[in-house]
Amino acid sequence: MESVREGAMKFLKMSLQASLTITIIIFLVLGFERSSFGAKVQILSGGLLVDREPFAIKGVSYSPIPVGVDPQATPPYGDYFTSNYRSIYERDLPLLRDMGANTIRVWDYNHGADHTDFLNKAYNKGVRSIYVLLTFVFNPTVYSDITSQEAREKIKADFRSMVAQYKNHPAILMWSIGMNSMPQICTETGLKIYLA
Repeated sequence: MESVREGAMKFLKMSLQASLTITIIIFLVLGFERSSFGAKVQILSGGLLVDREPFAIKGVSYSPIPVGVDPQATPPYGDYFTSNYRSIYERDLPLLRDMGANTIRVWDYNHGADHTDFLNKAYNKGVRSIYVLLTFVFNPTVYSDITSQEAREKIKADFRSMVAQYKNHPAILMWSIGMNSMPQICTETGLKIYLA
């Protein structure tokens, strides 16, 4: 029994290391600084700075799917970050602030939809802002075969489009690629990932 637990913990640690590594790489490549309209984000001496102040991420993964809704079968397919669903995030963001969160990681995010209202409400005009880590999820219905060059080009183009859409919004802290999808994709496609 102990070996199963140790194996599960090792897999979880490797998954978290892979997610963090990918997130940091994307941040280093795309997110050193923002426009003059947003917060300035830097990595300096191994620490994260926001507006030249040390920043400790105190956050949660946020996917406000209503109870009883299947996000894979029911529109908006988990994307409750548009103004059509503002009552949900207008309810949740103050609660997140009250619990001390300053960062949320979101997924099930339709990259073509307008999320400006959600991001504005999260940023809160710079007062007790909740910064957003946007996650680009490899949805198997969109990217069913990531082994083909065409699929990989689509993933890169879609990710670049997501970044370009809100790269200057002050609520965006950074982007990440993948979620829990990497082990599933690897299992389904036989892809092998080697972690450093």
